[in-house]
Amino acid sequence: MLKQLKNIAQRSLGQQWANELEVYTQGAKAREEGWAPIVRSMARIPEVFPEWVVEHTHEFRVVDVRGPDEYYGPFGHIEGSDLVPMYQLQHAAESWDRQKPIVLVCRSGARSGRAALLLEQMGFESVASMAGGMMRWSSLCYPIPL
Repeated sequence: MLKQLKNIAQRSLGQQWANELEVYTQGAKAREEGWAPIVRSMARIPEVFPEWVVEHTHEFRVVDVRGPDEYYGPFGHIEGSDLVPMYQLQHAAESWDRQKPIVLVCRSGARSGRAALLLEQMGFESVASMAGGMMRWSSLCYPIPL
């Protein structure tokens, strides 16, 4: 799976990003979680790349943890995503199925990373933050609803 991620990074992002991915994963463990190619950051945040997310959005729930102004703002949002601002996440997640996969999204990946760790602490088994957030999604010219 790690080889596949490196190939995606090189095709989509160029050799520099592929090299950075290799350095990034030397201290992190890339593993197949049974639902997504998860890469653990040095901070132990489970992450998936937008290049994978765009091809698999129908396989998991996408939860955007930004506020409404950002969700409907210039970077837009992923079609079909649920808006659950970070400050509401813990309360909202109490009623969610802990077995269903969730990809968390924010502007740059920082808030969604914290959200992924929170959900793991709450017992969710299949969660990940989308690396680079909507900034990365937008830079790749992936679709957003108008």
